[in-house]
Amino acid sequence: MSFPLVSMCGSYHANKAWYPQCVSSWDRIRDADQTVILDDGTLTEADQAEIQTRGHTILSLEKVNLTVEDALAPYPALRQLRSKSPLFRKIVDPNILFADEERVLFMDSDIYVRGAVELPSDAPDLLYTIGDVSGYRGGVLLPLQHPVTTGLNAGFMYWNPSIVELAFLNELAERYLLQIDNMWWTLQSCWAAVAGRTDRKGAFDGRDVCNISGLSKRTPEEVKANVTKWVGQSAPIEDSSVVEKMVDGASIIHFPGVGKKWIDECAVPRDDSDDVHTLRWEPVENANVLERGLLALRMAWRNRE
Repeated sequence: MSFPLVSMCGSYHANKAWYPQCVSSWDRIRDADQTVILDDGTLTEADQAEIQTRGHTILSLEKVNLTVEDALAPYPALRQLRSKSPLFRKIVDPNILFADEERVLFMDSDIYVRGAVELPSDAPDLLYTIGDVSGYRGGVLLPLQHPVTTGLNAGFMYWNPSIVELAFLNELAERYLLQIDNMWWTLQSCWAAVAGRTDRKGAFDGRDVCNISGLSKRTPEEVKANVTKWVGQSAPIEDSSVVEKMVDGASIIHFPGVGKKWIDECAVPRDDSDDVHTLRWEPVENANVLERGLLALRMAWRNRE
């Protein structure tokens, strides 16, 4: 099954030394029939020219708005949320632009592909990566009034656009998200609620898709095992060989936040980079009552920041 590979980029990321290193590795993903970069509105002409040398298509914010804003006309809260935070273009825009596709793959700019990979043919309607304990933010009633999943990281997502209903996103925006001043992590809250109402969903195996995050709480072994932790402390990692061992065998590495300090040492091809690896996945369940209560408390605390 072919699918579009979608990412979003601005001038800030495009001019980082690691950006070309990461995006030049994306052609190792099989069956991606096009790579589309959504301009967050800040790409310069020089940025765009450099990105286009890799054969990627750039969609300017102006061009995307011609399609997206018409589709959002019945959803004023969602339109306002998308305008308030460019992060929400990552969920709103692909689902409008590629509504007729069976699958969409979204990748953050700081993801490196270590070898030839293919997405699973038995993929459920939504696959995502597991991060540290849920970095969510929004109205505290969201996880109490809607089923959600925990530990969702929105950096590497593979889904069927039909599961994302704009009316539902508009409800989330109006009731739980627009009132939040700091929009960081609200996108993941939104995706967690979409996941909660999706019957067929799963997480990529942490041995194949490795998220270099949460290392202050999680050991490298827990990262590979897709463990999320509410509390805990792990010894600081300063030795790159520890991280290299953690990503050994992985095909996809995500370097969010402080994880970017490991890009130089760890963004390297697999030993068998030409062999095609199919990404494994495991089913996930919705958060239970206790976890939903803990999420509400965590979100209440985060909303103070």
